Amino acid sequence: MIGFNVMSWTQGIGIFQDRTQRRFGEQFKKIILNPNIIAIIVGLIMFVTSYHLPKLLSSFIDYTSPAFTPMAMIVIGCNLANLSLKDVKLPGSLWVSLVVRNLVFPILGALILLAMGVSGVPMVTTVILSACPVAGLVVLFTLQAGGYAKPATILMSISTILSLVTIPIVYGIVSLW
Repeated sequence: MIGFNVMSWTQGIGIFQDRTQRRFGEQFKKIILNPNIIAIIVGLIMFVTSYHLPKLLSSFIDYTSPAFTPMAMIVIGCNLANLSLKDVKLPGSLWVSLVVRNLVFPILGALILLAMGVSGVPMVTTVILSACPVAGLVVLFTLQAGGYAKPATILMSISTILSLVTIPIVYGIVSLW
C-alpha cells in the first residue's frame, strides 16, 4: 500500500503536470514537500519506531479521519454536477480502454492467479477489486495539477456506470472456475 501511495502522489501527479516549467530540483522539492508524501514518511517512521501519538492528537485524528473520503467525494461530485449529458463524449479509443480495463484485465488477472494456484475467496476478491471502476484519484490529481477536470470526471463516471455491468460479468465468469 505504501508503494501505491508513493507512486500515486509522485508519478501519478507528475503525469498531470507540465514538466517543461520546472527543473529537476524544483520538481523533487515539490514531491518531498507534498503533504501526502510527508504523511507517508511520518507514518512509516512511527510504525518502525512503534511510536504512539499522544491521546489528545490520536483522538482528534480518530474523530476527523472519517470525513476525508466524503470530502473527496464532494469535490468529485461538484465536478460531476458541472457536466451536462452533451459533455459525455468519449473517443472510441477511450471506450475500448474502459472495456479492457473493466473487463479484459480482470479476466486476464484471474487466469494468471489460477496459473499461480490461487483460487477460492482470495482469487475472487482480487479479481472483483481489479474490475472496479477507475479511481477518483484521476479527478483529484487533475485538480491538484491545475488541469481541466471535465474529461477525467467523465472518464471516472462512465467507468463507474460501466462497472455496474462488467463486475457481475467478471464475477460470473470467475465463479465458474
